[in-house]
Amino acid sequence: MLKTILLLAFVCLCICVGPYLADSQGLVHIATQDYVIETSITTACVIIAVSIFLLYFVISLISRFIRLPSGTMRWFSLHSQRKAAALQDEAYLAYEEGDYARALGLIRQSGQPAKLPLKALFVAAKAAFNVGKLEETRDLLDTAEKLNKQAVTASSIVRAKLNLRIGNTKAALENLNSIKDSYKNKLISKLYYECYKRDFNIEKIYELTDQLIKYKLISDKDAQEIFKQLFEYRLKQAETSEQMHDLYKTLNRKNKVNYKYMGPYVNKLIQLGDINQARSISLSLLKKAADPDFLESISTWDISVPDVLDALKKLSTSNLIASQVNLPLLKALGNLEFKAGLLDSSFNHYKQALELAQTPDIYYRLGQIVAAQQKYPESAAYFNKAVALSDKTRAVSLQ
Repeated sequence: MLKTILLLAFVCLCICVGPYLADSQGLVHIATQDYVIETSITTACVIIAVSIFLLYFVISLISRFIRLPSGTMRWFSLHSQRKAAALQDEAYLAYEEGDYARALGLIRQSGQPAKLPLKALFVAAKAAFNVGKLEETRDLLDTAEKLNKQAVTASSIVRAKLNLRIGNTKAALENLNSIKDSYKNKLISKLYYECYKRDFNIEKIYELTDQLIKYKLISDKDAQEIFKQLFEYRLKQAETSEQMHDLYKTLNRKNKVNYKYMGPYVNKLIQLGDINQARSISLSLLKKAADPDFLESISTWDISVPDVLDALKKLSTSNLIASQVNLPLLKALGNLEFKAGLLDSSFNHYKQALELAQTPDIYYRLGQIVAAQQKYPESAAYFNKAVALSDKTRAVSLQ
């Protein structure tokens, strides 16, 4: 544009100045070996202006022809991009419809992996995984990771999900651990949760509880169940009174009077020989209420604790005992009496329990009591009844 303006200005100048110079024209003399050109200054200026204009026109025309191939190439490039995008869109639909082989084929047609957008690479990787092409899956994800930092994170998430699908939780956790310090969200928390559940790692699940609640992946009730499972796991692993004491500290005030926690806890104390602690907790709980679950746990003790037995006897004479407590109370009394060698009292309590419920464990204990009294035929009858009821119960459960 600037060149055109300068050319027009020069032509206008020549037109204006030309008539003025016509009155006192000078001459322009150009001599060569064979020719001599002689003209006025005005004519020479006009010729120069026209020559410059023609030269500019020719150069512009040549320039347009030179640029024509690049424009054509640009058109073909845009056409190729539109075609690739259409193929990729079709591939996304095929993937959503579950036609993974077709989805992978369409993305392959759309271009080389290095030129594909991030979404196409991930869809192609997952499609390749679903058709069993694991090597191609890895190659596509490796290519995706080269795009940017966010692609590395996204690729690690995809790898974790795919490894989790084939049961390789170790590899899935390695992928998640590579990004956990810099990137946390609901999806990653969910993937961790799935991995830990597959590995039955209750310790790790419990560490994740606050995050799972935050993202509403579990409810408060679920969190309580997770803690209960953790407590049961740690209780099973405890081997010393010190470990039991540390475990007791993890319970809140409500759980310390929860018989579903304290029943197994006291049982473990007895197994480890910490009778004083077991007696103290048991007496404290029995003063608060006669809970059926706790009484049921006492009926499985391996030893008799005199103070607890006395407390149970006082409960048995109370008019405040609810009907649903009668059976577990009778079994608890009978068990501690049997362990203490009070066979007649134990037999009577188990006979009373038998009137309320005919279960294999009651018949089995009656057989043990009678055997201790050296009444072997009667003992065999009780044991046979216990076995028959167990087999019947097992058969019903299998139907």
